[in-house]
Amino acid sequence: RARALTAALPRPAVVELRRPEGYAFYALDPASYAALAATLPLSPGAGVFVIGVRSIGTSLSAVVRSALARRGIPSERATVRPTGHPWDRTLALSGTLKERVLRNAEHGEFLVVDEGPGMSGSTFLAVGEALERHGVSPERVRFLTSHRVEPERLLARDAARRWVRFRSLAPAPFAPRAGAEDFSGGRWRAWVFPDSRDWPPTWAEQERIKAFVRARAELLKFSGYPPYDGPVRARAEALAAAGFAPKVRVDGPGFLAHAWIAGRAACARRDRSLLVETLPRYLAFRREAFPTREASPEALETMTRVNSTEALGGDPPVPSLPLVSPVEPDGRMQAHEWIVSGSRLVKTDGAEHADDHFYPGPTDVAWDIAGAVVEWDLDEPHTALLLRRYRRLTGDDASPRLTAYTAAYCAFRLGYARFAQGSADEHERARWDRACARYRTRLVAALEKLGK
Repeated sequence: RARALTAALPRPAVVELRRPEGYAFYALDPASYAALAATLPLSPGAGVFVIGVRSIGTSLSAVVRSALARRGIPSERATVRPTGHPWDRTLALSGTLKERVLRNAEHGEFLVVDEGPGMSGSTFLAVGEALERHGVSPERVRFLTSHRVEPERLLARDAARRWVRFRSLAPAPFAPRAGAEDFSGGRWRAWVFPDSRDWPPTWAEQERIKAFVRARAELLKFSGYPPYDGPVRARAEALAAAGFAPKVRVDGPGFLAHAWIAGRAACARRDRSLLVETLPRYLAFRREAFPTREASPEALETMTRVNSTEALGGDPPVPSLPLVSPVEPDGRMQAHEWIVSGSRLVKTDGAEHADDHFYPGPTDVAWDIAGAVVEWDLDEPHTALLLRRYRRLTGDDASPRLTAYTAAYCAFRLGYARFAQGSADEHERARWDRACARYRTRLVAALEKLGK
């Protein structure tokens, strides 16, 4: 009967769906929300209203409601989308949803379901406070979040005081399987760099979940739950087959097992010649293996203007970013993303960032060239040699667009670093401070060169 009713509904020719970030990037397992809902203490006889926050809250709230049904607990369900500035979301209830909330306001229990919260917490707060304005006591509103929350670190206005008026619950955090060591959140650095003074900065909350299986010498890394894992897996397999990256295999839903490469992390000072030998071949391969028609310069140009203005003030020149060789980029050219193994460089982390939720997205190959020049601090002779070797392999002269993409790259990395500082501890903040200074210096130099 459900199929017949569904078939009778009017359907548009095309339906556009947003990719749920939690399923694609953060190893958010819907089953963990079902497990949480299965153990929620609920008042006997009280009605339950499940509110999903679009977009991923749409499916998560359905999972929660299904888990309640298995307990014999009837519930209502609706979805909402708060609007406004990311750090100051608001929600207005109207129409039938407002009527349904008012009917349940006095005795009902409300479960607000979403991933996060992010840096501000304002989305959850917008929903909770909208319910309160319609007569729901904060004690009967529970936020089902994807991780434990430290209210004092949220950036929304007066967030800590507002958050603790509601109750929040989260599923059990990720735990590596038996025999695996958690390498998430920057923990991998202690294995790669014995001296913490050599650690590169990391934004722990934005790292993909990963674990090291010492007995198999493999790094398990989250690549996205199906179907979102497909592009990452395809790129990882292609890079491995071409000899640029570690061998890889599927290791259960959502995870790829990467062979652990014997060697050491590359050093920008010591290994520049090896990079200039390897990178042209690597980028030439990506140009052939991962071309794209989805690249568009407008978003990157806007980001460059906004980030440059916020960081430097004034009215900096906005570079034009021509698309000559559009690719699915690597996006991670830092020296520690390369392993020196014997006499060769092996690339790690080269499959995951071409189409994640950070810039650049699909773009010109010059983005990765600029990234290498900045991250390895290449001087003019090494940069010229890199460009010549790349041109010899591809016929693509990237030198005329390198300065513009250097400005865009540094503007993004500077903005990223400044955001990362907001959730960092004292030691991590010092690392990001140094990164900010370096990106700012390179951004100023690139913009000055563009302005001449």
